[in-house]
Amino acid sequence: MLLRSAAGLVLLACLHSAGAEPVLRLVSPTPLDNPMTQHLREILDTAAGRAGIGISLTYNPPARALMAFKSGQFDGDIARARNFNDEMPEAVRVEPALTYGEFLAVTTSETLHPRSWRDLKPYRIAYMRGAKAVESNTREVAAREVVGSYEACVGMAKLGRVDACVGLASVLSLVPELRDPSLRIVRFEREASYLWLAPQHRELAQRLGKVLQKMESQGLLRVPATLSAGGH
Repeated sequence: MLLRSAAGLVLLACLHSAGAEPVLRLVSPTPLDNPMTQHLREILDTAAGRAGIGISLTYNPPARALMAFKSGQFDGDIARARNFNDEMPEAVRVEPALTYGEFLAVTTSETLHPRSWRDLKPYRIAYMRGAKAVESNTREVAAREVVGSYEACVGMAKLGRVDACVGLASVLSLVPELRDPSLRIVRFEREASYLWLAPQHRELAQRLGKVLQKMESQGLLRVPATLSAGGH
């Protein structure tokens, strides 16, 4: 009788496991309390629910998030640019883009007016370690300083140690030091941001992509005006 009971429990466990929805462990390179991250989480919760997929979301700073994703600690990263394959060639980009990130140049200079990445070429800039979109688009910039926090980045610009601190508006606009009247904030570039999954989740990437395409057609991927107009 005990053997039969044990066998029954094993069978039930196997059936439950077979019918359980897959759960993706995702990492965010921006803090979870960031308004844009919260917006992305809402999109992903909706898409995952429609696709029959579970998700968990954890914050790691950009460089750590990349290493953790590469090592298999996470199944995906929720906010990386189109050229993320330069860093992780095997990663699968989920189409369409989840959102579009604006980039800022924070400076004390009255003459620095970038309108594109190319316009930063003659200057000295600072940016957050692990911010791969900034890193890959500024390879020809005269001098680059990599820092460990957005506060340090803004601080270097304020002290004149660099000509500009460069980063995502959704993050830089929340740094308290930006209220300093000596600083100018220039919006100069806009890039798509995607969900990326590990190669073993290609089928789930396709499933999520189909749901996201439908959500895009319904206008559910639009960034709220309060976010797109945020910052200075």
